[in-house]
Amino acid sequence: MSATDCVSVRLKDAQKALEALRRSGVLANARPARLAEELHIPVLSFEMASEVLEGLSIASNPCSGSFEVYVRKPTKLSEVVPGLTGFVKLGSIVVFNYTKNLGLHTYLQAAEALRSMYSDLTSVFVKLGTTGELRLPELLLIYGDGNTVTKVRENGLEFLVDVKRTYFNVRLSGERARVANMVRDGELVLDMFSGVGPFAITIASRSKAFVFSVDLNPYASYLAAMNVRLNRKRLKGQVSIIRADSIRLPDFVKMRFDRIIMNNPTASLIFADAACRLSGSGSTIHVYTLGSSEGEAVSKVVNSFGASCNVEVVYHRKVLEYSPSKSIYVVDVIRRG
Repeated sequence: MSATDCVSVRLKDAQKALEALRRSGVLANARPARLAEELHIPVLSFEMASEVLEGLSIASNPCSGSFEVYVRKPTKLSEVVPGLTGFVKLGSIVVFNYTKNLGLHTYLQAAEALRSMYSDLTSVFVKLGTTGELRLPELLLIYGDGNTVTKVRENGLEFLVDVKRTYFNVRLSGERARVANMVRDGELVLDMFSGVGPFAITIASRSKAFVFSVDLNPYASYLAAMNVRLNRKRLKGQVSIIRADSIRLPDFVKMRFDRIIMNNPTASLIFADAACRLSGSGSTIHVYTLGSSEGEAVSKVVNSFGASCNVEVVYHRKVLEYSPSKSIYVVDVIRRG
């Protein structure tokens, strides 16, 4: 038995809470314990766990206790395969980012280890880089049938994803829930780089909003439409799919949106002028961008928008690491005037 911090949640919220905390990497290496009508979940940090659960509207309280230590399925393979730092699992597919100083045999060894860990595993790929205007991944198949389409379950929803022809980041599930919980009934929302629709559909599942899901990739727009249909019984709001280059949206879309999502960290700031033209006074804009520090990210956002409209920063934080020197940050701003 091991003494550790924990959060207590109601049993009806337990499964959803465990999944969210596992994705966020804050679960401690110990087995949860049931106490009356609550589940006590061992965690690495009260604060981080509470923030994750609050974003999903799950009530929780801090606690502490003794828990049985057990070995969980790792999200990193460094102990199994020395030198390999991690992988991304989307549904039944795993993708590794290629590192030059590791030989291909290292990834083949890792694929073998994953086969024993995940009974649903169908394919394992190594991402060699990106290519083309849409920055799609170059993938090398090292195990399985080679099918690149899978179904990802997130926040009570299901999404069809093609790991070769579209982009989907499972580590943004908490961020999608956070933004969705901010949207009120009747809001007009624009997702400028929607991909297969996870932000748009999550929002529409929680409020009677009108969400416009826009992407330049025609196949991503097709899958977004399929995902709207797949989740139609769970939706309260409406999602409209548009295949377009968001930088040209102001030329043919004359409405002003209450909320705009700009989840394209490597290029969002190029679209600052378009976002200004598509928003009105009081509109909220969620900007995801790269930076070497939180301060740099905030400064870049303010400077990029300042040429077209006045904005006030109301929230910012580091979302996840992008490379050894840069991270992805979210900066929420409100347009003033």
